Amino acid sequence: IVENPVAFDDTASVESWAGRAIRSIAAKGIVEGRRSGVFDPGANVTRAEFAKMLAKAAGIHGTSATETFDDVTETDWFQPYVAVLQKWGITNGRGSTKIFAPHEFITRAEIATMIARTLELVNGQKSYSDAAAVLGKFKDQDVIHDTLKAGVAFAADYEIVRGKPGNVFDPNSYATRAEAAVMIYRMIHYLE
Repeated sequence: IVENPVAFDDTASVESWAGRAIRSIAAKGIVEGRRSGVFDPGANVTRAEFAKMLAKAAGIHGTSATETFDDVTETDWFQPYVAVLQKWGITNGRGSTKIFAPHEFITRAEIATMIARTLELVNGQKSYSDAAAVLGKFKDQDVIHDTLKAGVAFAADYEIVRGKPGNVFDPNSYATRAEAAVMIYRMIHYLE
């Protein structure tokens, strides 16, 4: 992977816990700033933005794939990324309808699940820990949607997505760009 150093002027507030991750994945072209010198670390990540980050980080972008979501068209900038994630089985969309919801923000539990599926399906990794035991570490485990529990347990077991102070996972909060960068950075180490 070619690395091109990238500098952002607005990451001082997250430097201690996310600075290295942001610089590293930006240098690899996995994530971009919102504009020159601006990363916008506190902004929430959309599902389309995260699809692009994940596909690039996993090295599965650039292959031809089609998707079946009603709210993704061939002319959308994110279509190739969403399509390849659907092809690999990393995303099934949101809800019972055939929507991806590309412009909606992505939750921490959704990110954990997509990362877990990426490691399982692309890299063949398995989680050998008991999911219930891993989830039992979090006081808010009961608010994790049933369809996302296995992914949260997997990502938490690998410490790719960590809890927050007070032993909570905070599964339904929207992830910030800084959080997503850190999660992608941690995932990459399992892909190398």
